[in-house]
Amino acid sequence: MFTITVLPNPSGTRTLALSGSVGADSVAEIDRLIRDVRHARSQVVLDMGEVTLMDRAAVRFFARQQKRGVAIVNCPGYIAHWISQETTPHESPK
Repeated sequence: MFTITVLPNPSGTRTLALSGSVGADSVAEIDRLIRDVRHARSQVVLDMGEVTLMDRAAVRFFARQQKRGVAIVNCPGYIAHWISQETTPHESPK
């Protein structure tokens, strides 16, 4: 099960607190919320402290968001590693 909570911060940023299993079916909703926050001219922070599992489509989505300046905090180590693998150029095997 996946849930998302939008938390305003006094600093003007908006935190999207994600929890549960994040999959391809969740990406559209997260993307919409990110666009809404950016439209309001606020900075987006994704809090992944309660994320338990993530599929490859979601990992790729978050890698793209990170490249666009979306901050990711409290991310479990194994998920952060997966995201970093998507943002690091891969060497072709020889």
